[in-house]
Amino acid sequence: MGRVRRAYSSGAGAAHAACNALDLADVGDVAGGAVIGAASAVSRGAAAGVLAIAAIVPLIALLASPAIATMIHRDGVPNHAAHYRLIAAAVEKEWVDKTPAPLKLFGSDTNIVNGAGFYLSAKPLRIDIVGPRDTPWADRARIAREGIALACATQDGFCMQALGAYAGPGAPRREVTLSRSYFGVADTPVRYTIAIVPPQK
Repeated sequence: MGRVRRAYSSGAGAAHAACNALDLADVGDVAGGAVIGAASAVSRGAAAGVLAIAAIVPLIALLASPAIATMIHRDGVPNHAAHYRLIAAAVEKEWVDKTPAPLKLFGSDTNIVNGAGFYLSAKPLRIDIVGPRDTPWADRARIAREGIALACATQDGFCMQALGAYAGPGAPRREVTLSRSYFGVADTPVRYTIAIVPPQK
């Protein structure tokens, strides 16, 4: 009988331990499921927040862009970039007023000569008069033969010194004040000096 009771007790203990193990496993599964569910909820919330921000930021930028553009326009942009088209129009007008010859050469500093030169309808060769070694394709003889239109911001001392050297004392000069308008708002006016050297006959 003692052996039977001990066997029974051992069997009951094993069964009880097994039940406890199953209960712990169930608790672990429930806890794990709760953690995963919470993590999924947090992930969904974070994703929704990111999407909301991604939708709002471009909208704010779109609404603010006219004001930003107006401020940039009013304060001006570097290297006279806002005036390139206006400079080109003023240069062409001066050239046509002074000579019937086609405009083949245009000179200024590197920024204006490339920026305004792009808008010149005759597409003349561009001469960097401040750094002439960068544009060696027009020597003095060619300039005398074909003539040249020169333009500088009047306050740019280096460009104006080069303009004087290329134009000489007798070349006609004219100062123009240019300002671009954007939705009725004018940018800072800038004075430019244009000199025309007609071709030698």
